[in-house]
Amino acid sequence: MFLDTGIALPDTRPFVERLCESQGWDLLIYRAPASYEELVMRWGFPSGPVGHSWAYGWLKERGLIQAVKELGHEATFASGARRKESARRARTIVRGFRHNYRIRIENPIVDWSTPDTWRYLRENGLDVSPSYVTLGRSGDCLCGAFSQRGEADVIRRAYPAVADRLARLEARASEKFPYPKCRWGNSKRSIGGFTALKGRRTLEAFVCGGDCADGASEEATA
Repeated sequence: MFLDTGIALPDTRPFVERLCESQGWDLLIYRAPASYEELVMRWGFPSGPVGHSWAYGWLKERGLIQAVKELGHEATFASGARRKESARRARTIVRGFRHNYRIRIENPIVDWSTPDTWRYLRENGLDVSPSYVTLGRSGDCLCGAFSQRGEADVIRRAYPAVADRLARLEARASEKFPYPKCRWGNSKRSIGGFTALKGRRTLEAFVCGGDCADGASEEATA
């Protein structure tokens, strides 16, 4: 099942469709009932746990609820979330749970390390999404609630059309919301927004961004 958030990187959904076709898997696609632009113009850009809550609810949870209605209450969804992906996930990810008492989620590889994950992909001949090669993530949702320092630089460099789309949305949001709600990422590190990054093409911004100052993650160094 693919949850089309409407704010994914452009090569994410095509990759999912190609993978499912090559493996002979049936694919269900659910689209968010409201566009990302509509939601941002309603509440501002999402930031942190609170912003992520409403972004997840609109962009993903409603698709899961629709799937449960169609597949049945006992349908189980498997996620690829792992504790070692980030410090936040190390604190919050559990092996299995029922979300809001109706959506059953299992995380079968919750304790896998990054080498474990790559070994499984290699041994089973599975490709990874082009967006993972670029951003180190699936790229299925760029809501920005948990954006990393330097992420905007990489998006601007690798996906300029996406950055331009977000810059235009920042311009619209700035007419309605004060800073930081009018900026993707909602933090001082992105005070200039995507518009300010249009001239950023340096190798340092692309390779390192600002993450070096905070210590590299396991995902970045694998």
